[in-house]
Amino acid sequence: MNKAPYRRRRYFLPGTSQPRLLLTIQGILALLGVLVAAVLYVLFDRDLTASYFSAHMAVRNVRDMLLPTLAAIDVGVFVLSAVLMLFYTHRIAGPAYRLGRTLREAAAGRLPAEVRLRKGDYLEDLAAETNRLLAALREEAHSLEQDVRRLEAALAPLENGLPPEEREALRAALGRVRAHAERFFSPQEASAPRHS
Repeated sequence: MNKAPYRRRRYFLPGTSQPRLLLTIQGILALLGVLVAAVLYVLFDRDLTASYFSAHMAVRNVRDMLLPTLAAIDVGVFVLSAVLMLFYTHRIAGPAYRLGRTLREAAAGRLPAEVRLRKGDYLEDLAAETNRLLAALREEAHSLEQDVRRLEAALAPLENGLPPEEREALRAALGRVRAHAERFFSPQEASAPRHS
């Protein structure tokens, strides 16, 4: 049985990074539009009649005159927008990379102290939720380690009455549980968080 695809119910998400992201992209596009308009205004604010008649040039139509100018403007806008977007998208890609690396470390049992992003980076709300998850995992791992200690202490007097096979199986099981609990406590947990 196939599940129905997840459908978005809301496209605008206030309280997240989306409004700031939308405004910044719109600002970049508006800036590029103003720059193109300004360049066109400056280039076409000259007396064409005198320059063409004095050079004895024949202009067949306006398209022939505008094509090189528009092509140069398009190339310039493309280069400028690529540079602006490179710096801008790093404020999204950097935090996404850092969050992904943090989650991979947590899955491997190395819980970083917390995720810190640079001022003005996006995905701050996701970083805050990740920090809450890391804190909950640390608390669970600590609780698990305490439970293992209690179990070891409670079972120690009983071990002597067990057959050797059962005693070894019990020790092996406790060892596995202890290893799972301890893998979440590493030197990296106390280290300072890294930025993206």
